[in-house]
Amino acid sequence: MVTATQKNVLNIDVEKVVEILRDNKGKAYNALLVEFEKVMLEETLVMTRGNQTRAAEVLGLNRGTLRKKISYLSSYRATIKAQEQIHEQ
Repeated sequence: MVTATQKNVLNIDVEKVVEILRDNKGKAYNALLVEFEKVMLEETLVMTRGNQTRAAEVLGLNRGTLRKKISYLSSYRATIKAQEQIHEQ
């Protein structure tokens, strides 16, 4: 069953996919994978109320691997935010 929140996430993702395809020529595949993984991790952490051990079990990952992915995605977000600020200037 898809909840209203999940539908909203899917709608945002479609818009984000179009943006990624337009702005990341030659890098779109990896950028889309990162975006999908980000949503998947966030939704799993919400579902498990932030319990990383449980989230790792749900996803079939080692907890250490999950923590590395969370750390990587945090760094990736910071990089994207910095790039957006540069482009706005």
